[in-house]
Amino acid sequence: MNRRLGDQSPSSRSGGTGHNRSSSSSYCSIPSSWRGVWFQSGVRPYVSIDRGGRVSTKGRCVRAIGKHKFVFREAPECYRCLVIHQRAHNVLQYKESEWQYYGVSPYTLYMTCTFRRSLPRSLFWRR
Repeated sequence: MNRRLGDQSPSSRSGGTGHNRSSSSSYCSIPSSWRGVWFQSGVRPYVSIDRGGRVSTKGRCVRAIGKHKFVFREAPECYRCLVIHQRAHNVLQYKESEWQYYGVSPYTLYMTCTFRRSLPRSLFWRR
């Protein structure tokens, strides 16, 4: 089940206290059909998506915004946004933000995830 947290208020996202849970992946649910090994041109040996929302080349998903937009944490206080669409059962197309976000909470970042139209789209595929 995908959580649609982009539609919730800050107090409902944090259990009603108004405080953020900065390292929890419970706010991100990547579709189970995306789990497994994927290939990407120029990435060796492969890309993996695990049950906990980690994409081996992007970091751990910490925030889902609707069905297609995700915030990933690559390192402490370093975030990027990805928009991912499943184009076929074995093809994922994605676009990622060009910025690294330092010192920004993923709970405020979801409101500012923007992508330049000129950024390339990339593919993950599997056999």
